[in-house]
Amino acid sequence: MPSSWPPQVTLAMGVLRETLRQVPVWALRHPEFVRLWVQPVACSVGFPHPVLPSSIELRRGTANGIKGEWLLPSGIKPGPWDRMLLWAHGGGFAFGSPRTHRLLLAQVAITARIPIFCPDYRKPPHHAFPAPVQDICSVYLALQGKVAENVFIGGDSAGGNLALAATQNLIQAGVPMPAGVPVLSPWTDPGDIITPSWKEYEGIDFIPSAQALEVAKLYAGALDLSDPRIALTRNISWDPFPPVLLQYGACEVFRSQMETLASVCTTHGVKVETQIAEEMPHVFPMFSLLWGGRCARALEYMDALGEFLNRPIEEVEPVVLVTPAPDGSKQGYC
Repeated sequence: MPSSWPPQVTLAMGVLRETLRQVPVWALRHPEFVRLWVQPVACSVGFPHPVLPSSIELRRGTANGIKGEWLLPSGIKPGPWDRMLLWAHGGGFAFGSPRTHRLLLAQVAITARIPIFCPDYRKPPHHAFPAPVQDICSVYLALQGKVAENVFIGGDSAGGNLALAATQNLIQAGVPMPAGVPVLSPWTDPGDIITPSWKEYEGIDFIPSAQALEVAKLYAGALDLSDPRIALTRNISWDPFPPVLLQYGACEVFRSQMETLASVCTTHGVKVETQIAEEMPHVFPMFSLLWGGRCARALEYMDALGEFLNRPIEEVEPVVLVTPAPDGSKQGYC
């Protein structure tokens, strides 16, 4: 384990890693088992309101019929706002909820002094691709220009995939594109379990390859995991694209995927900034409490994200693009 990890972090990561490895792979291949037994637990846990900082206001909300939660820093003026952040929560596409991400997003809202909406998008197995992406697009269309003049779309892990995919489809639809796309540890190639970072960090990070692959199949539904609508770095729809802030831990099993994402963005002329947190695992700011709230890497993450969200907005002209999918259909589905 990394030498900078205090004992409680090493212990917690070990417990989480072994717990996830004990999830039977066969169970993840049965949609009804996932829906009836796994999702009720994995989608209901979260941080109760009293645990959140007193300087944050938590509100339930709805955008285009999709429920979610608002996190508002105290003292912020009533909307409409100049800018806001739409956040697609992570959790392997099928799990997690706004509740699981309350503390992380509360810290972001306070640091950046920006309102955040986290939708509870539809999830596989009953709502496989493209339903989650459609929901992020739908929420964006309800917010952009109405609730806020400039909307950033961000996300962590699987939510980072959804944020990037939704942005691609919004651009293809010809609507005003997001102001920027900040992503934390995005799962950009869900079918990958063989790149070098898997071999190097699977004993440090907490994500097991066999279970990750089965969860990825739930999201892909009828599509192959190599489809560029699922494996986003194989997609050619990157020009135009708003600025990207790519943040991840150096000890992630997805690290190779994120290095590829940075390379793809650079190749297509997308402005991308990369921040790598040394000795940190997947979605490391989610675990800042394990450091007693004093994790230097998490604080650096918050500072960089806050700075990104508060920069002058760059004007990137939207265009209407309809790129044929591998099956001959049109990729735009927002």
